Amino acid sequence: MPKRNQHARQEEIPLAEPAPPWKAKGIFTDHIIRTKLRDSRLWPALDTAEAVRAFCSDLWLRKHVWLGSKGRESHTRQELLDPVLQRLGFPFLSGTDLPSSSRRREPDYLLYPNEQAKAEVFSGASIDPYRPAIALMEAKKVNHPLDAVSKRETPGRFPHQQVREYLQYALDEARKPYFNWAILSNGTVWRLYCRDATPDDYFEFNFEKSLGSPEDFAVFVALFSPAAFTGP
Repeated sequence: MPKRNQHARQEEIPLAEPAPPWKAKGIFTDHIIRTKLRDSRLWPALDTAEAVRAFCSDLWLRKHVWLGSKGRESHTRQELLDPVLQRLGFPFLSGTDLPSSSRRREPDYLLYPNEQAKAEVFSGASIDPYRPAIALMEAKKVNHPLDAVSKRETPGRFPHQQVREYLQYALDEARKPYFNWAILSNGTVWRLYCRDATPDDYFEFNFEKSLGSPEDFAVFVALFSPAAFTGP
């Protein structure tokens, strides 16, 4: 049998598609992200998504190395997560105790749909800062493994345990949940947790990996902007 040309054999092998920067683990599916999301009200205009991506890419390139090697969680929040949340359109409050917990529990962020909703907290229209909020967020320092026990800020506890606990206690006087969603992020990776899902379920998005792809980053803008946490 004659030998086949090595280059011809290589050309016949289809190249594997690069893995997407997201992982759907019980929340959403790859099919929904690739098809349904693009036809939904959440899908951003390309120029809008590109403007956010350019801002985040510049921020990441300037700050992630120092934050990952020498920074603390507080630095990650101030220098990276705060600016990204603001660019996505989230007003927020930090360090606000959960109303229905007997122990001191403070999610790093309460997220609001707009400045008007946040203003209610200060106007007296809503004494409870949780009432106008649409989600909460917990932060870890850049590159802190989200599935590893925290050693400094919350010794002995896993980050995902914190998030699930915060959702569990975010209840009003009638024991009704204020919201169903929470974000967990170490800057590099952003996760969505749902109160109604099982404890091990989450949707994970690799922020760093997506910065080089405008189309992939549009998924981040679609799912981590205020509109994703409001309405049907």
